[in-house]
Amino acid sequence: MSPLPDVPVTLTLEPLSIRNLEIKVAGTSLAATPGPYRLLVIVSDRPVATFPFTVASQEDLLRQLKVTGLALNAENKAGRRVPRPRVLAFNDHVAVAPAFQVEAGILAPNAGFRSSVVLFHDQTVLAQKDFEVVLDQAVQSFPFRRLELGSLRLPRTAVGQELSLAVYVAEECKATLTCRITSRGRLTRFDGSLTADASQLHFDEAEYQEILRRIQ
Repeated sequence: MSPLPDVPVTLTLEPLSIRNLEIKVAGTSLAATPGPYRLLVIVSDRPVATFPFTVASQEDLLRQLKVTGLALNAENKAGRRVPRPRVLAFNDHVAVAPAFQVEAGILAPNAGFRSSVVLFHDQTVLAQKDFEVVLDQAVQSFPFRRLELGSLRLPRTAVGQELSLAVYVAEECKATLTCRITSRGRLTRFDGSLTADASQLHFDEAEYQEILRRIQ
């Protein structure tokens, strides 16, 4: 690779600042050969300093990008936000809203990836939102608008099955989660045993307090 232009150095009592030495990457051998490099400072044919750096490819940027904190938050009939419910109850919840964060392992303000967040049921896409991830921040939050459950047109057979939420960056799946769908029908069998795993049942503190108030 060709050296950068020479810069005259005069030894004085004042420090010498050298700035804005442009190193072109696009269309050069640097772009064609990503990997570790070093910038060597030579004064009077003598190396005096070395500055290591790395040229990252698009694959490197994508590989070090992470999607964290993926959640499918809900809203109940009272308008209260229900964070990360394990179960979506048709008779309790009226809307859902995806949220997550994107962590850039390498900052690259001029690099971006086409991305999408997709809500599935049984391989059928119920909702999809496309967006772009620009790597100009170490961590970015992506909250999305609420989706009315009624607008998703889930079949009756969906009860007892799962919704799947996935985040794709450059067509690569970076994070997924599932949430079981239920109704507020019978929770027990004739012998009193539960029809579902107790740890997966939705608990509404406000509803519980209202029941206690009525029986007092």
